Parts: sequence; structure tokens; C-alpha cells
Amino acid sequence: MSTPDLTFDSATRLLEAMGARLTVGVSAPFLADRELQRDPAHARCTSHVAARLERDGWQTASEVEVGGDRSRGWIDILAYHPDHRLLLVIEIKTEIRDLGAIERTLGWHERESWVAARRLGWRPRKVVGCLFLLATEMNEDRISDNRAAFSAGFPIGATELRRIMSNDAPPNGARAMALIDPRSRRQQWLRPSRLDGRPTPAPMSTTPTSCASSTCDGDHLTGDGWGDEPSQTTASAAPRGSRLRPPASAAPLGRWRSGQRAAR
Repeated sequence: MSTPDLTFDSATRLLEAMGARLTVGVSAPFLADRELQRDPAHARCTSHVAARLERDGWQTASEVEVGGDRSRGWIDILAYHPDHRLLLVIEIKTEIRDLGAIERTLGWHERESWVAARRLGWRPRKVVGCLFLLATEMNEDRISDNRAAFSAGFPIGATELRRIMSNDAPPNGARAMALIDPRSRRQQWLRPSRLDGRPTPAPMSTTPTSCASSTCDGDHLTGDGWGDEPSQTTASAAPRGSRLRPPASAAPLGRWRSGQRAAR
């Protein structure tokens, strides 16, 4: 006994008779995070990390496409040191929303990074997955609330990661986590979290969304919050110690930043 085929027209008429409406939606896998990558804070963090790495002799590429037809993603930053032949697969987050999703994405990016690196002409021997978090008290609280999970998933802290990146310690196959502050010009730009024993508060309370004024706070620049140049006018008007916030209108920066540029 054959069964009649259900068409869109017949399904629509049936549902309308029941007082319902047929809605069809299509979503591409692994594309949800693309919207987050367009926000000004994430773009500024990406630019900051790439610039610091390049200053230390790394070749970098941002938003590196990986995957195929059924699943497609983008690595925030892929960094390669030609002398050490070490490859960093970097995931940048301004907020911690889903630790499990972060670990799954980073694991997939690590597996795909070998092919992506060869496509760029790089020949790495070792790969280290890295999670760089914006240095905010909100992120520190999330880390503290999930101390066991972060310790197990990201056992390498900022201090050990710096040693690995400078070739003073061999990679051990584990993942690393460090905090970053795009406003800072400290030489040690990878900052430890309280999980690593850092006693001082994070530079910001929450993810920056707007900025009216800022001041110099230790190693932080006086300026518009995310700019690289100081502003004397703003400095005299703002109280010392106020926290900086990036302008909501800040435009995302370019996709490629590398000492040796390559076509996508």
C-alpha cells in the first residue's frame, strides 16, 4: 500500500485548517560565533594579540577559515613561529558564556589547524591551543566558579605559556589560558588569572561597551579607552584610576595581520 507524498502546499493547507502556520528555517553549523567576532571589543582584542605576537617574531593570520561544506568555522588567530616551528591556535573571548562550547570549538580548531597551517606555507611540529580572555572581573568570577573545569581543561597558565612561546619550555600537549588587556603596554602582555594566584583585581569589571573618558592607571594609557595615543584633554578631565571602556562605534579591524601576509 503506497502512501501519498506530503508536499509543502498540502502541509500548509493542513496546518492552516488547524490554525497553525508552517515555518521553515535553515541554519548553517558553527556560524553563530561569527556575530560575536564582529563586536568592537572582540576586534580590538584580536588586533592587540596579533600585534604583540608579531612584535615577538610570530607570523599571524586572523579569522582563518577551516572545515568543509557541512561544518565551517574560523580560527580567531593562528600564529606560527618559524624558528621554534610552534603553532598557536588562539580562541579569544570577551565573555565566558559556555565553557563546553569553547572547549569543543577549540578542539575542532586544533585538529583543523594542521591543514590550515600548511595552506599558509607553515610547517609546525607542535600545536598549542590557547584561550585568551578579556581581563574583567566578570570573567575572573566565572573562572573561580568553575575552577575545577578550567584547571582540568586549561592546565597551562600565563607564566608557563610565556616560557613555551619563548622556547624555554617544551609544549606538553595541554591547553593554555591567559588574560589580556588591549589597553596595556606592559611587556608581559599575557596576564595570569586568579586561578594562577594573581592577587590583584582585573583591570575591568565587565566587558567594555562604551567609553566617555579614561586616564592613565599604572601601565594603562591615557586616551579614548582603546586608542594607542594619549589624550591630554581627556586626561585632565577624568579622575585618576577610572576604568577604560571601548567606544561602541569602534570598527572591526582587518582580517589579516601577519609579518608574512598570505592570501586566504
